[in-house]
Parts: sequence; structure tokens; C-alpha cells
Amino acid sequence: MVEEFKGKKVIKINIASGTEKPYYIKKRGMSEKGCFVRIGSSSEPMSAKMIEELFSKRVRTTLRNIISPRQDLTFEQLQIYYASKGYKLNENFAKNLEFLTDEGKYNYIAYLLADENAVSIKVAKYNGTDRVELIENNEYGYCSLIKATKAVLDKLEIENTTFAKITSKERIEKTLWDKVAIREAVINAIIHNDYTNEVPPKFEIFDDRLEITSAGGLPWS
Repeated sequence: MVEEFKGKKVIKINIASGTEKPYYIKKRGMSEKGCFVRIGSSSEPMSAKMIEELFSKRVRTTLRNIISPRQDLTFEQLQIYYASKGYKLNENFAKNLEFLTDEGKYNYIAYLLADENAVSIKVAKYNGTDRVELIENNEYGYCSLIKATKAVLDKLEIENTTFAKITSKERIEKTLWDKVAIREAVINAIIHNDYTNEVPPKFEIFDDRLEITSAGGLPWS
């Protein structure tokens, strides 16, 4: 939401607390050197006792250990994405990317990144500033989240109108939304969404704003 702060308009974002605390720096592990707590404007190392208490309260159900509703998954779209970055998926990619449960079955992460799934991601466009008149409803889901994310970004790029102002010195161009900020917002909404409740993120375009809703909190693992 937009709020006034010291005479300026700022965007306020409320982030729900994660369920997999404590989060830590991977190379330092779940230790006093790898876990930190925010105190005021600074970050302080967590004590061993605090780390143990947070870990004991963890919710054990994560996407990694939820079995995929389908096991006949294919990953051609994921292979294309990796190839575009100069990488190639080898025969151990499912294990390396943590797509398997402890029992060796595809998990929900694999399901979300597979070529086909049942996750619907929509971009809706309304005429006006409310949801009374829906003029466009685009479906970009049911495929790998990587492909769906690109489709959403491409659609928003089309909708991101550029306005130009000609002055005596220069031509000033301005878009509706900052491109970098929108890209980060879309990626974060999709990555951090809590897919365990089967509610996908949604993107809604109004005459005066863009609303992005993500049913999630901190990164899932």
C-alpha cells in the first residue's frame, strides 16, 4: 500500500514471518557465524540457544518433502532455460536441484518447474480503478514457473506505457512503472508464493496502479 512518510509517498510492504527459521548463510551453516537477528538498524549474531529454539519450532512440511501429484514429469522448458544461460542439465539434475523427496520421488518443487502442472497464473486488466469492469484476463499458468514468469513480465512490459515530454533542452521519457522494480516484484511474488495452499500469485492492472498479490512469506526451501 502507498503511505505518506515525511512528506513523501512510499510503498509499504508487509512480509509474513517465514516458517523455516532460522535462515542462515549457506557457507557458514546454521551456526552463530551464519545466523543473525535484526536489532534496531543492525544485525547481530544469534546465540546457540536462540538458534536451537527457532529450529525446534520449524514447520516440517516444505515443498521439498511434499510428493508431486504427478510423477510423469518432463523438463524441456527448464532445459531450454539452462541452455540459454550456457548450462546443460545432466542425468543427475533432479538430485542436484533437490527435485526429489527422501524416498526418491519427484517433489512439489519439481512439479512447479515441470513442463505441465495445474498452477494457474493470471494477469487481469480492468477499466477504471476498481474491479467492476474486467476487460482482459490472460492465463499464463499450467506450465513451468520459469516460462510463466517470463510470460507475465512480457505482458506487463507491453502494458508499461511510455510517456514523453518535450522540453527546450531535451526529450524526457517516463514509464508507468519502473522496469527494474516491476521485474523484481513479479519474480519475488512468484518465487515466495506459498503454493502449499494452492493459491497462485495474481497480477491486476488498473488505470491508476498495478496490484500484485502473493500468498506467501519468506523464501520456501
